[in-house]
Amino acid sequence: MEAFPVQHILGKQILRLFPPPRYLKMPSVGIDISESSVRFLELTATKKGKKLGKFGVYPIPKGLVVDGEIKDIAKFSEELSKLRKKYNLDFVHLSLPEEQVYLFQTIIPAASKNEGQMRSILEFKLEENVPLKPHEAIFDYEIIGTGTEEELNINMAVYPRNVVESYVEALKGAGLTPLSLEIEAQSIARSVIPDGDSGTYMLVDFGRMRTGIAVVENGILRFTSTLSVAGESLTAAIQKHFSVTEEEADKIKNEKGFARYKNNTELFELLMNTVSALKDEVNKHYIYWNTRTGRHDDEAGKIKKIILCGGSSNLAGLSDYLSLFIKAPIELANVWGNVLSFEDTIPPIEKRHSFAYATAIGLALRNVE
Repeated sequence: MEAFPVQHILGKQILRLFPPPRYLKMPSVGIDISESSVRFLELTATKKGKKLGKFGVYPIPKGLVVDGEIKDIAKFSEELSKLRKKYNLDFVHLSLPEEQVYLFQTIIPAASKNEGQMRSILEFKLEENVPLKPHEAIFDYEIIGTGTEEELNINMAVYPRNVVESYVEALKGAGLTPLSLEIEAQSIARSVIPDGDSGTYMLVDFGRMRTGIAVVENGILRFTSTLSVAGESLTAAIQKHFSVTEEEADKIKNEKGFARYKNNTELFELLMNTVSALKDEVNKHYIYWNTRTGRHDDEAGKIKKIILCGGSSNLAGLSDYLSLFIKAPIELANVWGNVLSFEDTIPPIEKRHSFAYATAIGLALRNVE
């Protein structure tokens, strides 16, 4: 699903619908839910800076979450309850699945500055842009500028109401209190793009079950797309070809990877289809963004770097291969860049595992900023 500008998602609206307790300070964790696991991480503010607290990954049964949709709320809530009890969790910042969101830009009269008036006008815009009736949707908006003196440019983010309510119901049923919900790509951006950086970046979240592509310009999420290309296919291909376990396949993938040398030709060719498909999709979106109508001469708005994250981005040789075909600097994310300095602290999470924590770290940063 493609997307247009939006910086925040369902902030005020979700808190109006599901208000949390009004405590002055609530220790909380960022929670990233995927089809195979729940990854969480806690950050707290101290006099010496941000401090890493609880973190971990909790596997969930296959089929409970599919394409971002909770298939069995009661069973999923049971799993979250086990997670809460095991790690003593209470308050959480949650990312909502990109697969389920509708994002678009629209224009409304500048005179409509009263929030009630704006929401009424924007409800009429919903049916023009998304396949949902106003009563079926939960939406939030942001004013991003003025078109003319009489117009306001608005970014809208819309989720099916039943999707949002299913996540909130599952959390509350497990005894967890949601403090915020936002689009996953926004959380990743908060983690991997340096604080205050106004440049334009493409984020490629190469995960186990899917890949998310996003463009962030001047700190604002401007575009997202979800691909079926996923790291799981790499692991499955290695398992089948070499008759090894999933754990052994992951080890082969991460240690030997996608580097073409004399003793690695067999593995290189085995992984080519998936990696080549990823390369084609990233390049297609990169070219689209930099050459779209009306932006040909906008050098400041062109992508200056592609940042790789996600659990499968650790594939050896991946960034080098992509760099051969895509005319942009490509690098692995530093997910700790806005949290700590490596000169002072060595994170307890191994580097090769840290890429999968980008979303959870970005959510946890909400608690200390």
